[in-house]
Amino acid sequence: MKPTALPARESMNLWLSVAGQGVSSLGHYLFSFSMGLYVLSLTGSAQSYAATVAFSLLPSALLSPIVGTLADRISKKFLIVASDVLSSLLLLSFFLFVRTQALTVGSIYFVTLLMSLLSPFVSVPFTAAAPRLVSDAALPRLVSCRTAVMSIIQVAAPIASGAVYAVLDTRTFLLLASAFYAMSALSELFIDFNFSPMKQADEAPSSFLRNLAFGARYLLSSRLLLYIMGFCMMLNLLLSAVDALLPFSILEILHLKESTYGLIMAGFSAGNLLGSVYVGRLSVNFSRRLLTVCVSACALTLFAMAFPIGFSLPSQVAALLLLLACAAVGVQSAILNITSNVFLQRLVPGPLLGRINGFLMMVSMLFTPVGMLLFGTLADHFSPALIFSVCGVFVGVVALLCHRMTILDNALPSSPPETQKGRAA
Repeated sequence: MKPTALPARESMNLWLSVAGQGVSSLGHYLFSFSMGLYVLSLTGSAQSYAATVAFSLLPSALLSPIVGTLADRISKKFLIVASDVLSSLLLLSFFLFVRTQALTVGSIYFVTLLMSLLSPFVSVPFTAAAPRLVSDAALPRLVSCRTAVMSIIQVAAPIASGAVYAVLDTRTFLLLASAFYAMSALSELFIDFNFSPMKQADEAPSSFLRNLAFGARYLLSSRLLLYIMGFCMMLNLLLSAVDALLPFSILEILHLKESTYGLIMAGFSAGNLLGSVYVGRLSVNFSRRLLTVCVSACALTLFAMAFPIGFSLPSQVAALLLLLACAAVGVQSAILNITSNVFLQRLVPGPLLGRINGFLMMVSMLFTPVGMLLFGTLADHFSPALIFSVCGVFVGVVALLCHRMTILDNALPSSPPETQKGRAA
């Protein structure tokens, strides 16, 4: 069914928000891609590479509930624009610093840590603001378009970055990333974050800590949200093996070129693009059956990744199989992320979206760096093919648990419950 055309003002708001978050993600991707490859080339260790990624995730995870509470109380536009401006200035300062000083692993860890502290001030407010940016009917389109545009950007970024990494100075990536963050901040200034205002509760504003505690109580009192939180914990822990082991396997075990590595990693984004187009065109809804099928497919894909790493195959064949496996993970991730985001934005009352999204992001993201450090350490002692296979078995168990989550059936309430409301903008 062809989507209904949006009014000009709503369409502009949709695409400005998509462009703002997409270009910001491009800046982040260029920084993390170049710094991760640089650390791996210096150390040749999966553990060191995993530590770099863990540094970029752990502070973001811990800050997410606090940022979520701030997003429910103060201007989301201010948080987003200020974060992108500070990220741009930080990377520009780092670029100027390393022009005269050596680029060391320690300095990369430090700047990665600072970037990680700023990251949730974009991702959490943008997620919480989604129902305010467009009408409810256009909400699925916003989420799918956002995923599609970021996937397009990320398809081109690793291919181009991998191709020029060997000839372009690593410091140049810092300058490019800084420029993209600045462009993102500029576009975000023109977004109307109150295009679709939400009903405000007539309660006196409470303190920051009470708002935070209220969000935690709401989350803990919802059996459905607790189930979703547990699912996020298990799946993020197990799938972090892909982020931790795949770059190490491609470059250090299979000895493929950086350009080939970039092409394989682009498979994730290509799959994300296909999945987002699929969801946007067919209006796929989050359900127990969809969750079970996608998680089962993830388990099979992990086994598929283990095959070219564990057996001696021609490099072209191994690269093709890994590319297809990455694309499959991307499709599955896009379908799950888009449908579950829309589901949560309709399930959770608007005044609590920032806090609930922050808590869920914290819980799920905390297990990603833990898993990366675990699997990165194991990869220095065991074959990555064995680790992928074991993770595939456990993801299969998660799929069986998802099949038993009958609470997902008819989960959306007919009318949203009343909630406490702090000041939000």
